[in-house]
Amino acid sequence: MKWEPVFNIVHRYLFCRCVLRLGTPSRLEKEMTLLVNAPCPRHNIVGKNLRDYSELAVHPSEDPYFERFGGYNAFWAMLHRCFAPLYERLGGSKAITKTQLLYGYVDLAQMEEDDKEAVRRIADDYLLKTREMLLNKKQESVNDDHLDQFNKSYMGMELRKILNGDWDGIPHGITGQ
Repeated sequence: MKWEPVFNIVHRYLFCRCVLRLGTPSRLEKEMTLLVNAPCPRHNIVGKNLRDYSELAVHPSEDPYFERFGGYNAFWAMLHRCFAPLYERLGGSKAITKTQLLYGYVDLAQMEEDDKEAVRRIADDYLLKTREMLLNKKQESVNDDHLDQFNKSYMGMELRKILNGDWDGIPHGITGQ
């Protein structure tokens, strides 16, 4: 008998959607994505550098999460076209090569060839989920009891260690916790 986790929770950075923290993977459960408003160590212009689970995750270009955007390159092309200031804030020219960005635009064009409004809907959905998360963050500060429970959980403590730059780089499954 093999143990399978009940939840497959993956914390991702709000804007670039890179992996911040991985839960125990499951073949039975789809990824439940929780977005965190924090600067990604790979995609920021403020010089924030820390260890996170991205080293252990699948390479972003192969990450199935980005399929909803038409792929990783298309995601960056969408940011470049629809949210240029955000693209720059995420260090876009360092985050993705010119060639990858061109491939992303080709992917966007293909999507629009099939459905003229596809990219606009994807961009709107990205913006909606981003705004929703920011609004929920404001509401969470009102509901301190719920937030306190999460912060005391193993997941909350590990997430805080990562964001504070105190994480040792050892995944939770390896340490037996």
